[in-house]
Amino acid sequence: MKIEQVTELIQTQIQLYPNTAQMDDKALAYYASAIADIEDKYLIMAFRLHLETHKWYPSVAEIREAAAKLAGRKSGIPIAHEAWMEAMKNAGMWINGWENTVDKHKWSHPLIKETARLLWQDIITDDNQASIRKNFIDAYKQIVEREEFELITSRYIREFSKPNPMPVLPEPEVTKKINEFNQSEDNKLNFRRDDAVPMPDRIHKKWLALIEKTEANPLTKRRDKR
Repeated sequence: MKIEQVTELIQTQIQLYPNTAQMDDKALAYYASAIADIEDKYLIMAFRLHLETHKWYPSVAEIREAAAKLAGRKSGIPIAHEAWMEAMKNAGMWINGWENTVDKHKWSHPLIKETARLLWQDIITDDNQASIRKNFIDAYKQIVEREEFELITSRYIREFSKPNPMPVLPEPEVTKKINEFNQSEDNKLNFRRDDAVPMPDRIHKKWLALIEKTEANPLTKRRDKR
């Protein structure tokens, strides 16, 4: 929905709450920008849901939460007990000689399948059902919370909160040169293992120079602790 349309929707909603003062232009623009990314149908219905269930004008957080709940309900996210019963049903099919992998079973919702994948081996092999049930429900609730976070938060927050992978340290220059040497055309024959093939002087000199640099480099030097 365009910002202008969102702004108009907000102003219309304010009129439905007699005790709410009109926002100034700056507050109105900021409010509109904070909810404009919500899909149109969920945004409109979130305002309608709040209007029918609350006495006071909604905050941005309340609108985003209402929209997320509507989207979650629309997608049919089951409650934790329903998810557990479905997992147990599919596990029982494996016990009776049917498929023993998660992907071979039918799942009513991807979040149940994702939780089952995490704990599948325990579900089908562990006799302590009470413990497995607790672990499954705990994991399922965390996965549902993650899904709701994706639904509630704006794309700006989602982008900001994406985990950064650990940086890969660059390969030490000497090690890199040795690896390049070992893969070079000059070193196709393994002179170090095949005594019948003499090592050419030019290659021998290169090899000795690289070994000398390697032994002097603290990143690649081997320490004999014995």
